[in-house]
Amino acid sequence: MAETPMLKQYKEIKKKHDDAVLFFRLGDFYEMFGPDAVEASKILNITLTARNKGKENETPMCGVPYHAVDGYLSKLTKAGKKVAICDQVSDPSLPGIVKREVVRTVTPGTTLDDNILDNKENNYLAALAFLKKKWGMAVCDLTTGEFKVNEFDDFDLLKDEMFRLSPSEVLVTPGLLNDSEYQSFFSKLKNINPYQIPNFEDPKDIIIKHFNVQSLASFGIENLKIGNTAAANLLGYLQETQKTNLEHITKISLYNLSDFMVLDEATIRNLELYGTAQDFEYQGSLLSVIDYTTTAIGGRKLRQWLRYPLLNKEKIVQRLDCVEELIKDIPKQNKFIETLKKVSDIERLLGRIGCQRTNARDLIALKNSLRQVPKLKQILADLTPELLQEIYDNLDEHLDLVYYIEKVIEEDPPAIITEGQMIRQGFNKELDELKSISENAKDWIRKMQQKEIEKTGINTLKVKYNKVFGYYIEVSKANLDSVPENYIRKQTLVNAERFITPELKEYEEKVLGAEEKIKQLEQDIF
Repeated sequence: MAETPMLKQYKEIKKKHDDAVLFFRLGDFYEMFGPDAVEASKILNITLTARNKGKENETPMCGVPYHAVDGYLSKLTKAGKKVAICDQVSDPSLPGIVKREVVRTVTPGTTLDDNILDNKENNYLAALAFLKKKWGMAVCDLTTGEFKVNEFDDFDLLKDEMFRLSPSEVLVTPGLLNDSEYQSFFSKLKNINPYQIPNFEDPKDIIIKHFNVQSLASFGIENLKIGNTAAANLLGYLQETQKTNLEHITKISLYNLSDFMVLDEATIRNLELYGTAQDFEYQGSLLSVIDYTTTAIGGRKLRQWLRYPLLNKEKIVQRLDCVEELIKDIPKQNKFIETLKKVSDIERLLGRIGCQRTNARDLIALKNSLRQVPKLKQILADLTPELLQEIYDNLDEHLDLVYYIEKVIEEDPPAIITEGQMIRQGFNKELDELKSISENAKDWIRKMQQKEIEKTGINTLKVKYNKVFGYYIEVSKANLDSVPENYIRKQTLVNAERFITPELKEYEEKVLGAEEKIKQLEQDIF
């Protein structure tokens, strides 16, 4: 590859992300080069071209439009690939090479793409660490904020737990991959990645810093050594790939398998709990038959209950009391169902917000979901089971948040935040003034045209606009003798001439500048 400044920059960034397909932003496209291009073109079914074609330094390349990147990311992630998104982070209109850096990395365990995710199944990312015959395991679902940690003395228990959770990506400390004793186990796992925080960083400090606590005692994990190493590795990986504060991951829990009936792989397969015995397909499993949940959150909860059956008789009876109460009262049961149908997947909405991958439609979905809380509380108010009353007490209506979103965000905003048209009139004075300039452009042009016709006496004079030339005055060649001296020639056509005036140029800058400012200001407010 010829060492142009751009390619030199590409190589430097690729060297830091050699385990990922690098999407390198060039104008309106993300380009891939070399082996990345060859591999991605096959998966994405796009044309493979070459830089310096036919020369000694010919380099394969391919590209995808930046505005349609999500679909291509979906395909690569489904294929188990890690993709580093390298964007332009400086103004491309300035002299010199554009500054670029990786703004996030998308992997099978960190994707937030609804086209990949099963809305009724968690997408787990797991991290494993090993020390003195003890295994540490941390698990996170980035899309919902669930984060938990455990330790295992028994390797078979760890294997069964990995089967139950079926993580889409697994992080391991690098030395484990070379351990012949466990290579057979690792060969059965999907998307294994070696990852380890720097040795000078204390795992406990990383966890304490993220959750902003004084110690790990409040989570009950202060005595976990290898478990906390796994958890810190997992947090470090998420922070490195997402480049955000992950504010939706608000707690880490110690999950104790002694509270549940531990089901091994053979039992789960033979009972066909959430996959058939032969090929582990969802259709035909017990879950596919009993899952009538109305919400995605409910579907994930039901799967978890099947995965971890309770052992405590009192807790089992509490659940059954709730079911019995609702089965007896069919009208109330139907009210519940109809209300829950209007609730979006709040967990994953918060996940996208926490990862700063959200849009205005997500906020509207959140607002409309929270509006159902008072209705749910009304249904729950006179139900007697203890668990249902706990739900009633813990349901927060978040009225301030509902009001604020209502005040700021348009009811039917675009899906892309760079398009503008998200923020309601009356929320921001500067934005309202800019929109007024933009919206009144047609009226201003109409008035100017009438004024110029009266001034020049040219009845066929037109004031027009196109994206190439901007605003201009068009005069037919038959009327060129009547053109005033302040008209500045811009373009000659077969039958007409196009002109500008200082007044029209000033207005053009004002209008076009307003439209750009509107989009930027709306993004800032959002």
